Amino acid sequence: MDIAGFITADGRTIDVARYWGPTERDRREAQRIAAAQARDARLATPKIEPPRRRSTIAEKASDRRRGRDSEKGTIKTSELQRLGRGVSDRAIPIPPSAPSAEVEKSAEAAFLRRLHKGACGVFGTVLGPEANEAHRDHFHFDMAARKRSAFCE
Repeated sequence: MDIAGFITADGRTIDVARYWGPTERDRREAQRIAAAQARDARLATPKIEPPRRRSTIAEKASDRRRGRDSEKGTIKTSELQRLGRGVSDRAIPIPPSAPSAEVEKSAEAAFLRRLHKGACGVFGTVLGPEANEAHRDHFHFDMAARKRSAFCE
C-alpha cells in the first residue's frame, strides 16, 4: 500500500513530499554541486590582455604625476580588477540549498519520522523518502513476510 499523505484528527493534511524535508540524497547532491562550483571557481583563469601602448605625449606625462603607481612592477587597483582579483564575492555562484531546515524540524516532519519508525516494527517492508527517488513523495508499506527481518528504509 502506498500512502502520500495523512489527515490528522484536527483536520490538518500532512503530505509526505511537503513535510519530510531534505533526504540524504538531497544533502549529498547539494555538497557535490557546491564542491564542483568551488573547483570551477578555482580553475577559472581570468583573461589577461596584452599591455596597450600609449601613443600620445600627454598620456605619458600623466604617468609621472601618479607617483608609486607609475613605478615599474607595481599593480594598480584597476589592473587587479581587470585581472579578476578584485571581483566581489557576489559574483560567486551560491549552491542550491536543500529545503528549509524549518520544514525538517516541524511538528509535521516529526510526525512523519515517528510514523516511519513505528511502521518498521509492524510491516514487512517500509519504504519512504530516504529509500530512493521513486518513494520521495510517499510511504510504501507491505505486509509480506520476510525471511529474516523487516526491510525498512
